[in-house]
Amino acid sequence: FVLYLGMDGGINHGVGSLVGPILFILSGLLGVLVALFFPLDEGGEIITYRGKMHLALIVISGFLVIGGMVALYFRLTLIVAWSSFAIYSLVAAVVALLLVLISLIFIKSKYRGLIERIMVSNFMVYYFLLAFMVFITNM
Repeated sequence: FVLYLGMDGGINHGVGSLVGPILFILSGLLGVLVALFFPLDEGGEIITYRGKMHLALIVISGFLVIGGMVALYFRLTLIVAWSSFAIYSLVAAVVALLLVLISLIFIKSKYRGLIERIMVSNFMVYYFLLAFMVFITNM
């Protein structure tokens, strides 16, 4: 949450839309709910109410992150120091959407977990680079 809160002030000193940071905060809150109350069923199966809620909240969280990426694209295109990251933000959102489609194809296969991890890796690299950009542009 510190990243999301610091992100707004770290990007152009807080000037611009709050939509991207708010979507990231909401996604983070859903992640906490999932971790605390809706762990995945044994063996990664989706059988119980908790397992189904886990999947539903993770899907919503993923779409919030993708929306946050797109919102940041629009905010960052207007800032010279961030214009390259703006393009990366849009590319990362498109890659995430493609991975969502691929995961739907393999949802019943043994490769589901691998594809989910690749999708999460895309988000984690994005978060790391976003934090790094906030850091280096505010030194």
